[in-house]
Amino acid sequence: MTDWPQLFLHAHDNDTPYPNLTEQEPDVSLDQAYAIQSAFVARLPGAVEGYKGALTAAPAQAAMGIDAPVSGVLFDWGLRQANTTITSPRALLLETELGYRLADDITDPVSAANVLQHIATCHPMIELASPNMEGIRSGFNLIATNSASYGFIEGLGAPLSAIDPDQIGASFYRDTQILHTATSGSVMQGQASALAWLINQVLHVGGEVKAGMLLMSGAIGRPHPGSPGDYRADFGKLGTIEFAVE
Repeated sequence: MTDWPQLFLHAHDNDTPYPNLTEQEPDVSLDQAYAIQSAFVARLPGAVEGYKGALTAAPAQAAMGIDAPVSGVLFDWGLRQANTTITSPRALLLETELGYRLADDITDPVSAANVLQHIATCHPMIELASPNMEGIRSGFNLIATNSASYGFIEGLGAPLSAIDPDQIGASFYRDTQILHTATSGSVMQGQASALAWLINQVLHVGGEVKAGMLLMSGAIGRPHPGSPGDYRADFGKLGTIEFAVE
């Protein structure tokens, strides 16, 4: 039997594309894809920093042949600093997002009605995603290879009492070109729904959701290729994140 987690680990360590699971095993199930993800991330170095949602928009799901969002694991080595130049041996996709630091451990399912009581701070985020797949991209292959999780830039946080998490505008620029303007409430049915889905999904696949962890709720606006240039993301009350890609 193919040891997919080991193949993915070898690709990760050597910055080569992940072998395509679904091209070789087209009958793989959703649960099997998440089991492979769990085994893969267990072999990665570093500490788990938190979790991310991906494919939160229906068009993105349709493009990957799947009908639901997916989750992935964030690691401490993924953190990059703002106001620096990003270099990567992999092709990147840049996304504006919101991130949330947890106030306490969560062991039971949550709902959109109560999830925000578990949040300590909300942060502007840039995700540096990297699907890094061989062949035709598919949702199950994305899941198995940890849902394009690679790097992220975390801005300064604010308490939820200072903001409305569904009313944060995200305007993203490369050099003098505006790439998109979108509002945080456009993610799923709103930020609370996106957070509740992510937490419950992580618990469902056996992950631990701990105080201090980072949750990234999904892209605000569309992803953009990480082309060379100077970038600025304006999140209104949450401030700006600036960085360069070369």
